[in-house]
Amino acid sequence: HLDELKDKYRLYFLFTITGLSGILEDHVIAADAAVRQFIEISRMFSPGHIQWRFDPIVITSATGPEFYLKNFTYLARRLQGYTRRCYISFATLYGKVKKNFNLLERQKGISLIPWDDEEKKEFANRLGSIAREYGITVYSCCNDYLVGDYVRKGSCVDVNAINELYSCDIKAPLNPTRPGCGC
Repeated sequence: HLDELKDKYRLYFLFTITGLSGILEDHVIAADAAVRQFIEISRMFSPGHIQWRFDPIVITSATGPEFYLKNFTYLARRLQGYTRRCYISFATLYGKVKKNFNLLERQKGISLIPWDDEEKKEFANRLGSIAREYGITVYSCCNDYLVGDYVRKGSCVDVNAINELYSCDIKAPLNPTRPGCGC
């Protein structure tokens, strides 16, 4: 119903595509179908209206660095010209997440591989370098330690981007939802 909504509302899209469908995310459409939907939205609005989320990055025995590099490169190539921004983050291992991964390890034999912040930062900058080749800038929300040569500090719901798109003057919230959040 986007045709109906676009005439009534100012729309801004966050669209997650990771390639994890069937591995860690059982209820997510396949990456190729998601890319087609993404492109359709971008064409209907503009590349500035739709932000790609490559999130969460979860390093496991089934989804190691090469898995993410391959998927990210493929997706960045496909999304070239259809978005300007990509938001990344590594999974936060809250109690519920740990519990789910313990279950996943028992059921499918997939185990978490811990990475320290420096490894994550280096990897994030590799993704940012790849994205730049395709005209996409990588941002990180709430993970300031990832900011580097190829990763900028960002907000998933970016007030500045929305203000630019719609020529308005929305102010950033005074009380973010969590530390480091600018949404």
